[in-house]
Amino acid sequence: MNALKLLFVFAFCFSSTWLSAGSMTDVGHESEANTLPVFQDWQGDYPVARIDRLPEGQRSLRVGYFDNLVRFTKVWQAFKPGEELPVLDFSRYIVVFSRNVTFYNRTAILKVLLRDGVVEILTIETRSALPIEDKVGMAIAVIPRVGVKYIKAGNGRIPVTEVEQGFVSGPLNTTYTIEGNKIILQNGCSEMALGSDSATKIRTCVSGDVIGGDLDGDGDKDAALILVHDPGGSGTFYYVAVAENRNGRYRGTNAVRLGDRIAPKDLRIRNGVVIVKYARRRLHEPMSMAPTVEAFLYLAFKDGKLKALKPLGTDEQILEGRVIVGHEVRSFHPCTRKTDYWLSGDSPALGEIMARYNEALSDARPYTPLFMVLAGKFVEVPREGYGADYDGSFFATQVVGVRPEGNCKGRNNL
Repeated sequence: MNALKLLFVFAFCFSSTWLSAGSMTDVGHESEANTLPVFQDWQGDYPVARIDRLPEGQRSLRVGYFDNLVRFTKVWQAFKPGEELPVLDFSRYIVVFSRNVTFYNRTAILKVLLRDGVVEILTIETRSALPIEDKVGMAIAVIPRVGVKYIKAGNGRIPVTEVEQGFVSGPLNTTYTIEGNKIILQNGCSEMALGSDSATKIRTCVSGDVIGGDLDGDGDKDAALILVHDPGGSGTFYYVAVAENRNGRYRGTNAVRLGDRIAPKDLRIRNGVVIVKYARRRLHEPMSMAPTVEAFLYLAFKDGKLKALKPLGTDEQILEGRVIVGHEVRSFHPCTRKTDYWLSGDSPALGEIMARYNEALSDARPYTPLFMVLAGKFVEVPREGYGADYDGSFFATQVVGVRPEGNCKGRNNL
């Protein structure tokens, strides 16, 4: 082992101009290529038994790349077990790797070049005749994605796919965030060791059906689901999360907690709102008792995050409709009603309604209607003022969503 360490030091100190055979490039034309920045890099041993975690088609090659979090996470857990997973934006970066497939040589990535969309990985490594048995020396590096179309692999090239940030093929295989921790699902489940030397597993799985519905107003069906999270202790925690759909690819969100050992009853999406019906225990009831108290949670997808709405008060409901604000006009026409309602001046959400109306329609003609989803209740009209001319008044408590392209066709209010 000492001899191997000395050989490693010697190779790095005195052979830094030597390039590994699998990453050779014509140094005579190096000036024609751009040197890409390496933002992060790591070296170490990779278990031969986990070669199947490398991307298909790259498992016998000296070089390759990862362009999504799911694949990189599986490789990282084998490459650096117990170490924290680097946080990477795969819409901006890709991770390249290099190794010697003939001998056990420790490897480091010296430089990464880009020429005409083709990446060439230049490495340095120890030179030994030690056979590869249970491990192989490997190096990985984070480089920018922009402009990269291929990875040079010997005399061939590996095409680099184009992907959007965090988007994958389905809601059962994307990444969700629970209490600040990223949970990567595969076929609806995730299992991770609590620590490098711990037999305890952190398990997270989808419970029940995945529900489809438009949450962001773009016309695509997004997905809502319930996650059961077992962090390895005595509790089993339930969360609700959504996966945003963009052109048939999905990205998971943060998960909002429902409770410990509750009983989900129903999950649906209506009017851009996620509605969860579940049973919980009464205050101070022990966990040994079955949950019997019916409860609801309403959530909206805003600014890329899932947020719980405030609990609805007595007689409150969530309604979709057209809002108009202007001189002597401040009205809301719900989709299920045949008349306009005056927006009550003491509505808690009136300030936000006005601000979002002016923001969305800053360049529009006066009295242009704007489609909104509001929470609130119907109340009596004021006795005087502009509102007295209306048949009814609406007391708005929350702005659930604003959809400039929305309409009442096919809408059902809650």
